[in-house]
Amino acid sequence: EIGKVMKETVVMRWPNVYFFEDVLLVSTFPAEYSESARSIMRECIFNAGLIKDKNSTALQFITEPEAAAIYCMEQLQIYDLEAGTNFMVVDCGGDRVVLTTRKLVNRNQLGEIAEISEDFCGSTYIDKEFIKYLSSKVGYGAMELLRTNHCGQMQYLIQRFTREYKMLFTGESKEFKPYYFDLNYTIPMIKQYVTDKNREILEEIEWDIELGFYDIKSMFDPVVEKILRLIHAQLDSSLETCSAMFLVGGFSESKYLQNRIKREFQHIVRIILIPSDPTIAIERGAVMYGLSSMNSDITTRGLKY
Repeated sequence: EIGKVMKETVVMRWPNVYFFEDVLLVSTFPAEYSESARSIMRECIFNAGLIKDKNSTALQFITEPEAAAIYCMEQLQIYDLEAGTNFMVVDCGGDRVVLTTRKLVNRNQLGEIAEISEDFCGSTYIDKEFIKYLSSKVGYGAMELLRTNHCGQMQYLIQRFTREYKMLFTGESKEFKPYYFDLNYTIPMIKQYVTDKNREILEEIEWDIELGFYDIKSMFDPVVEKILRLIHAQLDSSLETCSAMFLVGGFSESKYLQNRIKREFQHIVRIILIPSDPTIAIERGAVMYGLSSMNSDITTRGLKY
């Protein structure tokens, strides 16, 4: 279905473009994927009707860290950094945070100088802390029954928390205003699973749960502290100075995470940058890689463009 939509979109926007002849597909994948996993990806893309044959050169692959690094390298050019400069890409996703330190060999060439390091400290772990907090109010059994029987409401709950609370939290108590979660509106089906003991308390507050400053901060801090330790370890693993740091990925839009990283590393790393739309930095890097590849500018996959 996705393949069909992609081809229809190309035809609609560029009627003179022939999909199989004129379109280069660049697919990103996690760095730890094996050759076998990439072969499965290629087969799936072939089965989706996006390439003529399984070995088509119209499909290329690039790792997510490489794509992010290409995009970040382009952003660094405004700083006119010298060849040999080291920079770190901090990719903050949903499940994991992945770090890669690279050397700017010249204006358009990268070299990897440190092993990729990662840990499970992405934004979904804050969601889990939020669910734990709500469970302490409505009962753990009630929340588990909601998850099992009303998955849609559970997803809406997480989406609303992310949109209205998680990404807007700055960690500054002076500007903080308490948040209120109306369970009647957000997850109405939870009421049938709440036991009498918790029900009495919730009815007194009209099913309106308050999220105070320290409530939300306590959801963030274990995850953020883990990220800070991961970055420190990566910096320590290199014998050379890291001159710039990029935050990419959806979780890097968190104001609190941005503020904590800047405060922690501003005296260690000279340039700390967050792109205007960090969520799609990997996709933009992949497009840049593909365009340069079509112009025959790449001699080493993913490291030159």
